[in-house]
Amino acid sequence: MRAVEHLSKNETAAGVALLHQQGRVTEMIDTQQRMQAIAKQYAANPTSTIIVLADNASRLVLNQAVRKSFRPPE
Repeated sequence: MRAVEHLSKNETAAGVALLHQQGRVTEMIDTQQRMQAIAKQYAANPTSTIIVLADNASRLVLNQAVRKSFRPPE
């Protein structure tokens, strides 16, 4: 994926622009709503979902939300 290549080379603007063009970026202002939506998407597609967060505090919050949303197969 070209977007990932750009991001891996620290070409953030180009990588994010490609992700936008592909419809892979969604902006949600409300933090709780955003974390729940990310967790739900991850739980639905854990092998094909990549989550990138800017800080450790967000990662901790999201980990909790994922654990609540993810239901492993029985």
